[in-house]
Amino acid sequence: MTDQTSNFLFNLAIIKPDLNLVKEMIDMAPLSLLGRRENDYPVHKASVCETSVVYVPLLLKASIKHHSFEESDGFGLFVSGNNGLNILQNVVSLGQVDVMKDLFDMNFFTNEVIETHSLIYYAAVSGINAEAMLDYLLDLEPHALNMHLYNGLPISHAVLEYGGDNDEFRTLIKVSIKRNPLNPVGLLFQKDDSDCTAFSRALYMYEEEAIFNIISEFIPFHGEDIPILHYVAKGAYHLMDLFMKYYSAAACIKDSDGRTLPQAILGSGNMKFSLEASFFVHMTDTDLRITDPKDHLYPFMMAAASLDSSTVRLSQHNHAPEESYEHSNIPDNHPLRSTATSSEQSSRCDLDAIFYLLRRAPCLVCKHRRILDRTRKRKINTL
Repeated sequence: MTDQTSNFLFNLAIIKPDLNLVKEMIDMAPLSLLGRRENDYPVHKASVCETSVVYVPLLLKASIKHHSFEESDGFGLFVSGNNGLNILQNVVSLGQVDVMKDLFDMNFFTNEVIETHSLIYYAAVSGINAEAMLDYLLDLEPHALNMHLYNGLPISHAVLEYGGDNDEFRTLIKVSIKRNPLNPVGLLFQKDDSDCTAFSRALYMYEEEAIFNIISEFIPFHGEDIPILHYVAKGAYHLMDLFMKYYSAAACIKDSDGRTLPQAILGSGNMKFSLEASFFVHMTDTDLRITDPKDHLYPFMMAAASLDSSTVRLSQHNHAPEESYEHSNIPDNHPLRSTATSSEQSSRCDLDAIFYLLRRAPCLVCKHRRILDRTRKRKINTL
């Protein structure tokens, strides 16, 4: 009876029996749940086929009832099968959102499992109902796109490194933009442990035109609503010329802080006099005397106080200190990599820039001091 029932369970995709019949068969021969074929249990076999994956919740529930698997293995949910994936990863890879909802409602997994079993990655590279599955998982774990890793890489990098084609990258960028309207570039400039952006990795692996066509689906080339060049200034300034080729219209718009593109470039903290002296030399006298609309500082003050938060890498708050991740195939001297060294990035006070800007407009020091004095007096008078 056990062998017959086991054979029945291994062929659910073909037989497609009623759920009640499957339950009755298991109750009569519970050991059939432990039958093995090519290193797979019946529940594994059911989880890899679209026509049988609907039986997975029932088979797992039966495994609890008949003590077929250990609780530490999620009652079979976390046991790897012949394809190297566990049942939960198989369900995600098939894009079976309804089955995932059933498993969650039945308390088979918690939010923490999404990270420990890399479910965001498997959803992104599945190619089957990927967007819906990502939306469901991100409803449970909203920060997963920014915080989770796969083989030591941020999700956007892992999808490019181990995924099949650029359609997977397109889906990921689309979902990341949709989930965070305040960040219209999504994961485009997400950095790995070596400061390589996801865009740079994509450009290294695929044709330039193909990648920019993907980006244009969400950020039109001639649109004037999204200040994409401001984001380039902050996240990947060394790619500015490349982006300007496609997004020249964005050079004339201001961001939500009211900053022009030059102000955003200076405020990003990525501009060094030793590397981009022409940027400072080409500033007009008017440019020198206009304060930044966000920080209310003159350009020489921005050069002295600018701090780029984008250089705080994911690794500094999510990687274990002793771990090392060297997964990037992009050579260190490749033009897609930033030309600034880590020491240059960490040194925020650009004395050469400050000296040059003050030499051009020394009166700004006294002018700013008078403004501060008037501000203090107004505050004192209001007390």
